[in-house]
Amino acid sequence: MYKYLDDCEPVSLKELDIRQFIMLQESDNPLVKIRFFLDTAYLKRDFILDLVIWNLSEDNLEQTKKVVYYVLNNFGKLFETGWTALYYYLCGVDSNVKEHTMQEFFVEQVDFENPYYTIQLEMNCDHLEDGQARYCFVVATACDYRKWMIADDNMRVYMTGKRLVGLTMTMMTAK
Repeated sequence: MYKYLDDCEPVSLKELDIRQFIMLQESDNPLVKIRFFLDTAYLKRDFILDLVIWNLSEDNLEQTKKVVYYVLNNFGKLFETGWTALYYYLCGVDSNVKEHTMQEFFVEQVDFENPYYTIQLEMNCDHLEDGQARYCFVVATACDYRKWMIADDNMRVYMTGKRLVGLTMTMMTAK
């Protein structure tokens, strides 16, 4: 998928330069690590956010900046919306998931000890042409399929604006 750089030092949100992704794409590694704080009703925690931006050019730079800063400035609420929708989806698929609270889902299922990433925010600038904020949260998961039905080490939560529009995951029926 991506080459993760151990020597890639995280930057602060103030230090983030979106234009640098144009150059980073040339090395097939359009990734910048950002020191970040996850602030949701269910989980508050410092972590390193991986920001990945594909197909950035001078032509779409301004539109991309608007979308990136919209998502970063509203990250807690947007992530909470997507992750909450995933929880309710899993509850609908398997009633055993309902035995666990949403608080448990946020705290236990996001893998903050993953050696590669915790949460990635991915954007493909080719999908931003109509002004809609389209992005994906890639979340490292604890892979506890007996409790949460998730049998993969990550989840992809696709968003448009403030709405969940899709999920990519491997699920197993809890037994």
